[in-house]
Amino acid sequence: MLAAASVVLAVASQRGIAPGEFGFPGYQAVFAISLCWVGYLIATRQPRNAVGWALLVAAVAIGVEGVAHEYALRPSGDATGRDLAIWIDAWTWAVGTVGLLIAFYRFPDGRPVGPAWRKVEWISITLVGSALFLSAFVPGPTLSSGLPNPYGLAMLSAISPALTNAPGSPATLLAVASLVARFRRSRGIERQQLKWLVATVVALLLVTILMNTLQVVSPGTASLAQITLILAIPLIPISIGIAVLRYRLYEIDTLINRALVYGALTAILAGLYTAGIGVFQRLFGTLAGEHSESGIVLVTLLVAAAFTPLRARLQQAVDRRFKPAVEGSRESAVGSGTELARLRAEVASLRAELRGHLDRAGGSS
Repeated sequence: MLAAASVVLAVASQRGIAPGEFGFPGYQAVFAISLCWVGYLIATRQPRNAVGWALLVAAVAIGVEGVAHEYALRPSGDATGRDLAIWIDAWTWAVGTVGLLIAFYRFPDGRPVGPAWRKVEWISITLVGSALFLSAFVPGPTLSSGLPNPYGLAMLSAISPALTNAPGSPATLLAVASLVARFRRSRGIERQQLKWLVATVVALLLVTILMNTLQVVSPGTASLAQITLILAIPLIPISIGIAVLRYRLYEIDTLINRALVYGALTAILAGLYTAGIGVFQRLFGTLAGEHSESGIVLVTLLVAAAFTPLRARLQQAVDRRFKPAVEGSRESAVGSGTELARLRAEVASLRAELRGHLDRAGGSS
């Protein structure tokens, strides 16, 4: 409902992207819906798992932020309501961040890695809490809307508004460190669950680096970079839902395998294509005295011819390093399942034997 309200406000205002605004009007709805959907599925199926409830907290916070953000940027409206919307929009991102951090710390079983990491979790929450306070009361333009904070405190005027979300960065790094520590200790099914989230986080980091590089090289692509990042972020709650609910867990092995093969293949072919065009254009320029389109055609044909054998070699190289680990994790999971079945059979046998003894004792009495 909050996501729908933010979209309705964005459409009704008929505004463009405000100066300094991130993304596009109504983008918070994308985050709120994906987080709410996955959080609901986990919370209803595993109510004792804190991950689902943490995602729901993040979803509600981001939904509220979306409504406040769109109301604050409306071309018209009462001053009091607009000021309140600007203020709510300035700090609700921190509440959503707390929900996501808890989901990371408690993924996948709802418990922290260990007692020490429970303390680290509270440190992260405290850091984000300080960022919430700064975002709510540091005067000057807010980072979310770019509008002046109507409730900024004069005593905090020495702090730059650009630093209000600075404590969130170390908090995020600590959560990622917790994920890495859990991954190193994991085995079997838990390792497969963690692969989903780790692979998604790594892919998202690569997308972020690529988009930021593209934005630096070509400043006009800033909006495209932000839109790409917005559409990629919902992959995190989706991967969490697949992992916690154990839906086709081992599909991640195939996805990682194909990503390694085709990612490396794309990079190599792009490098060959770029270098080949440069070489052949220079060669034709030396021989004919002018640039020729024949070089581009020739390089395209060579790259197309190299595609299949190069892909086959990369697939073999990835399989040699990747398949043993995959098969080992599957054998571990199967082994644990076999052990559980054996224990269940022993318990059933003991129960039947005990029932027989009781029946004989009753008959003799």
